[in-house]
Amino acid sequence: TANTSLCTPVCLTRNITTDQGILQFPEAVLGNLSTIKCPVANSNSRRYNATRQCVLNSMGNMTYWDAANTSACPAYCLEESSITDVGMFVWPQTFLGNVSTVQCPYARSNSQRNNATRECAFNTTGSMAYWAPANISACTAFCLAESVSTDRGTFLWPQTLLGNVSTVRCPIASSNFYANNASRECVLNTTDTMAYWAEANISSCIAVCVEESIDTADGTFVWPQTLLGDVAS
Repeated sequence: TANTSLCTPVCLTRNITTDQGILQFPEAVLGNLSTIKCPVANSNSRRYNATRQCVLNSMGNMTYWDAANTSACPAYCLEESSITDVGMFVWPQTFLGNVSTVQCPYARSNSQRNNATRECAFNTTGSMAYWAPANISACTAFCLAESVSTDRGTFLWPQTLLGNVSTVRCPIASSNFYANNASRECVLNTTDTMAYWAEANISSCIAVCVEESIDTADGTFVWPQTLLGDVAS
């Protein structure tokens, strides 16, 4: 009886390099489908499969590997939400090696809304896709510098970060050269997620002529403290 144990047709172990990494298909018997794990896992550590079949050539005298099916192997970073001091970002699912670009959560007081970026990078230790730190440096929202004229003078409000309170000197000092402060907060309009200037608090900006005594030939006159624009009598 002939020994045909060595005549089993097989496809030998073969490595192929793809965009998703190196795939090593082990030796497989003719007609069998070889299934292996994809080289790179997604950011949730899930690793899908690639397949390749050992087939017979058209002449029927030699085995060869059919084209590998790696359609499930492109690794990606899953959608992720992150809360920061400049708002919440929702990063969409992004393929490994790509950079995701989203709008900043808050706009500036001139309606300008910049972008933030984040790369889906490769963790060489775990052969896994992961979200790199986001670049949100352009997302600092603020109220732009503004000049406002009122019946108590013109106030020059400097550029102020969202959530901060700007404090400036009252434009007009009293007759003793003392001037109080005014304040104004840069707040968030939750409807359109935009920074804007709140109403200024200028209640302390009341300029006066302080009480004053004047000696004259007709006697001493004591002028009471009088508001700016009023006439003392």
